[in-house]
Amino acid sequence: MKILNLLKLPSPKDLGRTKSDLGGLPIRYLNPNSYCWEDYYEELKSLYPKRFFILKTLPEFVKYRILNRFIYPLTKLKNWIKYNLIYRNHIVNLSQPCHDVTHTECYHYGWIDTDKKILYAVFNIFNDFIKNEYKHLYKPTDKDIEDDESLIEQRKLVLEIEDIHYWWNYQRIFDQKKLSELNPRDFENYEKLYSMLSGKENEMLNRLIKIRESLWT
Repeated sequence: MKILNLLKLPSPKDLGRTKSDLGGLPIRYLNPNSYCWEDYYEELKSLYPKRFFILKTLPEFVKYRILNRFIYPLTKLKNWIKYNLIYRNHIVNLSQPCHDVTHTECYHYGWIDTDKKILYAVFNIFNDFIKNEYKHLYKPTDKDIEDDESLIEQRKLVLEIEDIHYWWNYQRIFDQKKLSELNPRDFENYEKLYSMLSGKENEMLNRLIKIRESLWT
């Protein structure tokens, strides 16, 4: 038992500085007049100088002054390769697929105006959510709602997500096909439909932003 005691430092409770089994102590800058962690370490250093050096000072020196000099750069390099070449979570893809019914959204690279960048970025992120996370979203059944009426709000969220997704991936494409079939020289009808589609994009952007904080699983 004595040998085991040499392999550890006394806790604040062992020193009679707290009654808690967790050994919690206040922080100096929040409690300047109380016995704090800084006082505890100073007391250990004074009472058990050799044990404190072997169990506290030396391991921290090896960890922070020696190992980290080699491990941190390697970890940083590993994470750079992992997230820049494999996962690329920080990059938003703006490209748009080519549809059989219309080629107006067939974008893969090159200059586009900021309004389109915002539109494509937001809905590509949304589509990514649908692909990878939507399956994990809680979808209450009718029975669930009968048992707990508060779940109706979750049901509304699910329906709103599905409605926005359907519009972006299906209804919008159908509307763009109608626009592409119009003769631009038919200015009145072309401008009317174009304005309607633009207004719908803004409406759906606003609806998506309203549920943004619920798009996590």
